[in-house]
Amino acid sequence: MQVGSYTSAAQAQRLRERLARMGIGARIERVTEHGMTLNRVQVGPVDATGLRWIRRELATAGIHPLVMPIRGK
Repeated sequence: MQVGSYTSAAQAQRLRERLARMGIGARIERVTEHGMTLNRVQVGPVDATGLRWIRRELATAGIHPLVMPIRGK
C-alpha cells in the first residue's frame, strides 16, 4: 500500500514518523522515474484484516492510500 510519494526525503520521513505514532509501520522506497527521484512511503504487505484496519486508521487521519497487489501473486 502506498501512502504517499514525495520528491522531498524529509516530507516522506515526516509521514513515516506520523504513521509510526498511529501504530502503523512504514518504509520509504527511493526510486527514480523519468529522471525524477521519488520517496515512496509504503505499508505492508498486510492480510485482509490488517488492510481494513490500516485503511480505516488512514481515512480517519485524512490519508488516502493507493492499494497495490503484490507482484507475482
